[in-house]
Amino acid sequence: MRTMFRSVVLFSFTSSLLAISSVVSAADGVSVKLDTGFAIPLTDPQAARFHPGVGVKVQPLVGLTPWLDVGPSVSVIAMPRARHGIVTGTVLGLGGGLRIKRPRDASNTGTGWGAASPWLDGDVQYVRTGDKDRPGVALGVGVSVPTSESRNLWVGPFARYQNVFQGEHAGHDTRDAKILVLGLSVELGSGVVRQTFDGDFDYDGTPDS
Repeated sequence: MRTMFRSVVLFSFTSSLLAISSVVSAADGVSVKLDTGFAIPLTDPQAARFHPGVGVKVQPLVGLTPWLDVGPSVSVIAMPRARHGIVTGTVLGLGGGLRIKRPRDASNTGTGWGAASPWLDGDVQYVRTGDKDRPGVALGVGVSVPTSESRNLWVGPFARYQNVFQGEHAGHDTRDAKILVLGLSVELGSGVVRQTFDGDFDYDGTPDS
């Protein structure tokens, strides 16, 4: 089972890298966000059956307004078994949602925490756990910081709550699965094009004089 766990993690990580590489030259207003972190089961029976594992989410985003983005999402959570007789816990999610954020346009200058962009996102999902299909939702909150004035790479911490609904006919245990993912968010996009001219060496749109 450890081999299966490693395979799931490797597949998720490789797929995420390929998705990001495909949008290095993304169009204006388009980005791809990769969230990777530790996945912690919050409630039984999952907390009793599985150790903390890893969670990965990839989401292309299209900006509808400076503060609102939408896009599809793919997520994978893998948690190693805590006792014999059960398999590795996996949660595969396909869905889509929206993100509300502090605008990252040309009016927001500088780098570091002074230019940070707090965000809140939510997804409605189709979830596959083992051999069962279930609905799910995910709610995340985080802060992204630009790594340069070009604004094409943002990084920062995040926390995401995942809820998988079991339903009345899920079996002998109908409690929802609740998982917390804590980690680092990396977002790659087209950046912000700033109007520059001679005498504006810090590229903030204002003459240095």
